[in-house]
Amino acid sequence: MKSFAFAATAALVALSTVADSPPALTPLGTLKTGPLRGEDPRIAEINAYDSAGRRIYVVNPLNGRLDVIEASDPAAPLAGVPLDLVSECQSALGTACPLVAGGEPNSVAIQGRLLVVAVANAVRTANGHAVFFKLRGADKPLFL
Repeated sequence: MKSFAFAATAALVALSTVADSPPALTPLGTLKTGPLRGEDPRIAEINAYDSAGRRIYVVNPLNGRLDVIEASDPAAPLAGVPLDLVSECQSALGTACPLVAGGEPNSVAIQGRLLVVAVANAVRTANGHAVFFKLRGADKPLFL
């Protein structure tokens, strides 16, 4: 029992030492993704990194889209072609597309080859939607 207590104490001391010193971070590059609406902090707040495609997907509620950043060279990131979520949905599903102009993406996540975007409804009291994309493939997006 003494060895467990010693190990736990040593772990806590190590954690507190790490927590007390800030990490040493050095910026490699920056990229402005678009204009801010009255300094709206939601723009470029939520992002997800696709390590295989070396792209960063950033929610942009101002324009109802995902901004895409090509990050293969972190010192010189490039603005890629943004994903207009309503257009993508209408292209894939036609009139069955549940998204309408004015809906705002508010979250994005990536797991493997799946990218999912949460989109708030333009009518704030109505349900939002989850938009599923298969990354690095020609498959059409799936909208729920």
